[in-house]
Amino acid sequence: MSVIDRDASGAHAQPPHLFTTPGPRIGPLVTVTADSDTSLVEIGVHGRWSRCLGADVSAAIGRCLAEPPAGIIADLYDLGDPDAASMPLWLAARRAASALRPAVAGVG
Repeated sequence: MSVIDRDASGAHAQPPHLFTTPGPRIGPLVTVTADSDTSLVEIGVHGRWSRCLGADVSAAIGRCLAEPPAGIIADLYDLGDPDAASMPLWLAARRAASALRPAVAGVG
């Protein structure tokens, strides 16, 4: 498995890297783990939901869908979102993944 994220100082995790980071940061609250054997990607979201965190998650999902995996697993165990403010993002991600051919399974 490969993991991409940045630590609190903004430094990249050590290789091997599956994805590149085009933006100024992904942030320590979003992690992307990919398994090349199964073509599955796991996006972990940690902390309290905010617009900034939403932008980071959206960017991570966009990178995952650029070369569609077999499936995406969203690990939301550590996400604080009592008002379900993130729901529109997950619904949009699901629609985008379903529109791809072949469709990506399991977003959201």
